[in-house]
Amino acid sequence: MYNNKGNGGYNGNRGTSFNQKVEFDFEKKGYLKDGVIREELITEEAEKIAKEFNNNRLSTSQLRAFFNEVKAINNRVKEDSSNYNMVFPLILMLKSKSEYKGSSKGNSKIPAVFKDFLIANIDRLSKEKKEGNGKIAFDAFVMFFEAVVGYFYGVNGGR
Repeated sequence: MYNNKGNGGYNGNRGTSFNQKVEFDFEKKGYLKDGVIREELITEEAEKIAKEFNNNRLSTSQLRAFFNEVKAINNRVKEDSSNYNMVFPLILMLKSKSEYKGSSKGNSKIPAVFKDFLIANIDRLSKEKKEGNGKIAFDAFVMFFEAVVGYFYGVNGGR
């Protein structure tokens, strides 16, 4: 699913270090294969990530807050698919919001693994946009994030 980077990284236990840098499979493999969403992205990868969020005590309210923002952006894009470039700055703002909520100054509202997940996805979407795949990659990301949320509720029991 992902690898550690840097010193003082992830050790697989609750209370993950805030200095960790997580590398997810989708960072290298992307969301798509031959123009179609990768099946393992919304199955195996999404489930592993959801379990990790649960292990690191991500609250359902924080997960839902970020997911709701993504869905709101998606709704704006659905209204007019040519709108993607206009709403892309809202996608970029999610990175800033995750940095704020995942502050390493001891008052973090989200675990580092969730912050890393959000930042890695925004970075991936930026790369896809530059390569001309912005809208289709965003659609895949929304489906991927929705799968993570579903698995999270499954492993977390809806708490």
